[in-house]
This record gives sequence, structure tokens and C-alpha cells, in this order.
Amino acid sequence: MPPGFDYLVVFTIQFIIISIPSIIVYKILQKRINELEKDIEILREALSGDYQA
Repeated sequence: MPPGFDYLVVFTIQFIIISIPSIIVYKILQKRINELEKDIEILREALSGDYQA
């Protein structure tokens, strides 16, 4: 094993542990943003008078 290999392994494991929650949070936020965009589109149609309630 080359010197510093164990450090690289530890760094990689820490990076994976840190990145997994942020990926999950990103997915949740992306879903919420899509829902908000749909709501905004409905409101925009309602304001322009094209929307029949």
C-alpha cells in the first residue's frame, strides 16, 4: 500500500457520508420546487382570467 492510502480511504468514506444526506435533501427540495411551479402556473392562469374554477 502506498503511503497516505489509509488517509485517502478515510477521506473517501467521510465524503460519501457527508454527500448522501445532501443528495436526499436536494431531491426533496427539487420535488417541492416542482409542486410550487405547478401552483404558480395555476395562479397565473387564474389571474389572467383563463382559469375556470
